[in-house]
Amino acid sequence: MGLILLLAACGSAEFASPGARDPGRLDPSEGASDWTRFRGPNGSGHTPRQEELDTRNHPASASPAVDDTGHVYVFFGDFGLVSYDAAGVERWRVPLGPFTNVYGMGASPIVAEGLAILVCDQQQGSFLLAVDSATGEVRWRTPR
Repeated sequence: MGLILLLAACGSAEFASPGARDPGRLDPSEGASDWTRFRGPNGSGHTPRQEELDTRNHPASASPAVDDTGHVYVFFGDFGLVSYDAAGVERWRVPLGPFTNVYGMGASPIVAEGLAILVCDQQQGSFLLAVDSATGEVRWRTPR
C-alpha cells in the first residue's frame, strides 16, 4: 500500500497529517485522509512559537521519514522529533529546540539501522542526533 505523508503548520499549530493544511497520511488511491496528528506541548497543536519565522522558510519544510514497518518520523524545530505508528498512534517524542537559524529549521530525519538520525545545524551549537527508532531513546548526540 502506498502512502503520502504531509507536514503542515498554521499559525502556531504544527501537525503531521494529510491535506494542504493538515499533515498526516493520505490514501493515494482515494485522496482520503487516514489520520491527522497535531503537535504541541499537550497535543493540542498550539505550540507557542519560539523561533522567529523568516518568510523564505516554513516550520513544516522538513520531510517526514518512514521505515520498513510503516513507522513515521517527523521533526518540527519548535517541538522536536516524534514517531507514530502506521495508524497514527504516537510511539515516542524527543523534545528539541529552540534553534537559532536565520531562515528557521528545516531538517528532515532519516531512518537507518534502527536509528532515526537528524542533523540539527544552526548558528551555534549544531549537532547530529541519533535516536533509537523503536524506543525514542537518544543513542548519541555529536557536536558539529
